[in-house]
Amino acid sequence: MTPGDAAGGRTRTALVTGGTGGMGRVIASKLAAEGFDVAVAYFGSKDLADATVREIVAHGRQGEGFAADVADEEAVAALFDAVEDRFEYLDVVVHTAGINRSAALADLDLADFDAVHRVNVRGTFAVNQQAGRRVRGGGSIVNISSHVVRLSPPELSAYTASKAAQGTGNRRRSRTGCRCS
Repeated sequence: MTPGDAAGGRTRTALVTGGTGGMGRVIASKLAAEGFDVAVAYFGSKDLADATVREIVAHGRQGEGFAADVADEEAVAALFDAVEDRFEYLDVVVHTAGINRSAALADLDLADFDAVHRVNVRGTFAVNQQAGRRVRGGGSIVNISSHVVRLSPPELSAYTASKAAQGTGNRRRSRTGCRCS
């Protein structure tokens, strides 16, 4: 990824899903510190999204929060439309959105399994599909998975399975020629 100020004199724009907590918030702030304007996609607390945007603005960059359910393909398409309306284009998409429902396989409710896979697997596909269509050539699509796949703790059965599935789809190319990882 090229910092925002080094891209031929033009500002670069990033979208971070799950940008209100944990790694997403740190990544959004770091991208802003590197010169990117940053769109923050969130599901839940607008207050947390506003706090992340304040961090982006504190780095002298533009930021805005966008509410979206990453597993809903229409909501994801609308998210990308809104980001392009606000920032004109996208250079980087960092997909960190994900959920967990802790339970051993024998105890896991299938509704919880479905919820985890809906967000972590379907959501990754929906975000990557739009990103692959819209990220400018030379840009990047980054999916954040988890080292827990290698550890596979019994109480994270659904989460581990979803992150393993997410990891298998990470090596793809978009039609715009951007890097995907």
